[in-house]
Amino acid sequence: MMAEQSHKQALLTTCAAGNLQTIQSYFTTYNTLPGSQVLWLEMDKSPPSTWKLVTAAITHENVAVITYLLSIYTVGDISYEEIASALIQHPNLGIISLLYAHSPEIVNLEIDPHRTLLTETCRGCRDSIKLTLPLLHFLLNHGADLYAGGVGASRGLLSAVESGQPWEVIGKMSECGASVNVLVFWAAARVERVDGSRGFFEIGRLSGVLLAGSMVEIAKGIGDEEVRAVVEGGIYGME
Repeated sequence: MMAEQSHKQALLTTCAAGNLQTIQSYFTTYNTLPGSQVLWLEMDKSPPSTWKLVTAAITHENVAVITYLLSIYTVGDISYEEIASALIQHPNLGIISLLYAHSPEIVNLEIDPHRTLLTETCRGCRDSIKLTLPLLHFLLNHGADLYAGGVGASRGLLSAVESGQPWEVIGKMSECGASVNVLVFWAAARVERVDGSRGFFEIGRLSGVLLAGSMVEIAKGIGDEEVRAVVEGGIYGME
């Protein structure tokens, strides 16, 4: 058993290092051939779980290794929460494109009932939210569900507003169908997003449940005079 575990760890280490020839020899040993089913539960005599191998390669941005792994595991969905975390911390358009071509469902990967790949990409990686902008646009361009992870609100839009994403992202989400409810509108006002508060009125994606009375109350609590003026002006324009 110990020897088998060491063998599995060696394969994971090799995926991280990017030694494709050695990886291929390991798969020959395991008799794992192209057309194999994605492996979620590893057995004593099997390679490590597919998500572990893919995550190791993503973490070190080894595109060639990921290409090879996906050519082996062609059957099944490779969406997994650890893969989502790795993508956010190491955003790479080449890698997400490969994963999407294999499993289009990955754009709607759910980490837990309240977090998705989209919402967590909005919050950014360890260094800067700017680094995840290309990944964020990829998800939106490929139909990521803006409402997954939320009840009665666009969780994606709310995450973008709260995380300080630029208006290009917030506006794009609105244009893709995310409506602005009380939670989203209040978040934009609370973090003093003049662009968001003004843009929501201009785009006209205000939810039917976002009544003028609610916005008046929100406006009263806004400390920034410019944001308050935008909100009050928008409310006046709706009347």
